[in-house]
Amino acid sequence: MRSKAICLLGEKSAGKTTMLQGLRSGAVSDNPLPTLVYDNQIDSTNHRVYTELSGDPKSLSLIAQHLKNDLFLVCVDLSKPFDVSAVDVYLEQLLTIDVQIVFIGCKQDIAHIGAIDELRAYLKKLDLNPDSCLVLTSKNTIEQWRAPLEEKLNYILNPSIGANISQFFGTQTSSATSPPSNQTISL
Repeated sequence: MRSKAICLLGEKSAGKTTMLQGLRSGAVSDNPLPTLVYDNQIDSTNHRVYTELSGDPKSLSLIAQHLKNDLFLVCVDLSKPFDVSAVDVYLEQLLTIDVQIVFIGCKQDIAHIGAIDELRAYLKKLDLNPDSCLVLTSKNTIEQWRAPLEEKLNYILNPSIGANISQFFGTQTSSATSPPSNQTISL
């Protein structure tokens, strides 16, 4: 089985490292080290290779090297006011190709007033359903978001596994393997 390539993008200190630790192990360190340029992590159990790019603007040039990845996770720091330009800088490059994207709202537990609503409104302006393409995370609530995010990733990366998509896409389907419309999981 070919490993699936997943690239994490987001501003400096958005919560990419913590989210990835929570997803992979169910636990996070109190003081994760910042990603300097990029970090590759191999998940041999799930046949995945995660590449986390630093939030440093200099690392934006590295995105082009990852455009053939199977999935992009765009991490947004909810602990501060929502900044459209922080997301647009990634989407400008990703929208040039047909790519799967999931938005990760990090630090949900300490979200700035209105940040979640502003992110949801932004996704709606892009004609995306926030219930389908957004996952809210926090290092304090790993047990609440880890399994649903894992199911979403499994479905996107391997739709033949038969995940029950109604659990995380919020849709009513008669067949567990019926894919949602392209609008809901890709740009």
